[in-house]
Amino acid sequence: MYSTFRTSTVALCGCGAALAGVVLVRYLLNRQASDAGGKVSASQDAQECEVPSPGTNASTRGGKDPAGSSDRASCRDDLTWQKEKAERRRKSKLIPETPIVVAKAAHTSQHPDVQNRLTIILTTSPVQSNPSTQMIEEVVGDIAHVPSLVSCKKMIVCDGCTVADGDKFRSGKVTKESLQRYDEYIERLASIVRQGHGSFANTTLLRMPSRHGFGLAVKAALGRVTTPYVMIMQHDRPFVASFPLPAVLAAMDADPALKYVGLHTGSTRDYAHRTRTKYKNKIKIEPYVSGGLEFLPMVFWYDSTHISTTEHYRSFVFGPRRLTKGNFIEADLGQVQIQDILAGGMEAHAQYGTWLLNDVDERVVCHINGRGYRTEFARPYQTRDYSEATGDVEHTV
Repeated sequence: MYSTFRTSTVALCGCGAALAGVVLVRYLLNRQASDAGGKVSASQDAQECEVPSPGTNASTRGGKDPAGSSDRASCRDDLTWQKEKAERRRKSKLIPETPIVVAKAAHTSQHPDVQNRLTIILTTSPVQSNPSTQMIEEVVGDIAHVPSLVSCKKMIVCDGCTVADGDKFRSGKVTKESLQRYDEYIERLASIVRQGHGSFANTTLLRMPSRHGFGLAVKAALGRVTTPYVMIMQHDRPFVASFPLPAVLAAMDADPALKYVGLHTGSTRDYAHRTRTKYKNKIKIEPYVSGGLEFLPMVFWYDSTHISTTEHYRSFVFGPRRLTKGNFIEADLGQVQIQDILAGGMEAHAQYGTWLLNDVDERVVCHINGRGYRTEFARPYQTRDYSEATGDVEHTV
């Protein structure tokens, strides 16, 4: 009986070994076939997705049309794909295009205590008074109200625009005729910048390749700033009075709470009372003295003329907070700021660091409404021949 059991066991082991051998052989054969097929498939993929040489018909690559297959529909020129990928990444991160340098004024050296510490960024865009340069000449010329600003580095950023059926200047949409007038406006402005007279000294004229809006136009220029402070200006907000710029910079040097200092306009007169009334006493504005100057906390980020630390713009305004392309900074950041303060009280103000210089309660900057600005020369622009009037405006510097 024992011998019979032993014989059966040996027989079963022999069958098992034979079966395992068969399975192993089949596995190796299948794997070899799979590897060969994979190489053929990879070769076909390479042929079907290869970049065609100039003059090559895409439909003949690899013997079949890649567009005819769903898994080959994305095959395209690698360089084009990389450019599109980079553009998608740039837009998702709100990275502006590199501005084009149109003109530069000669460098002059005056007031080095301010000149080496502050850069002015002034934005401009299409308006109905183009091609006249009168408005921006007034704005730049009136910088002379603050003598130490005259020799500071200045960057005038001309935003791009989109051609449309009608003019919507605030949205950057213009007709072909308005675009031609805007191009001529930039050419005239370039000529003025190259001369570098008066407040146009130390000025660089930049042009954005496409429509970006105020916020991203500022960001594009900010990439060229090397000074610790920036002054942000717009083409329709001239100075009407002076203010103690050196004292303001000294206060900002000594007090890190002062990240942004705004200047009085018509709408900020009696700011503390207006704010309490508007928000029904939910926000209390208390004066703050620093460096011998009085400041009021601002509960809303205004794009009107202001001084800020360059680092605050780079790390905070253009840092983790997302701005809408084509928009004003105040339209995004200002709204977030007031909601933060209403929800968390004035403790939430610290991260914004926005203050109003209240040393003298009078207008320092005014608003002349660029979209509605029309010089006497510009009013009949639809039919006027501009070729005879390249010097229509005298310099106000």
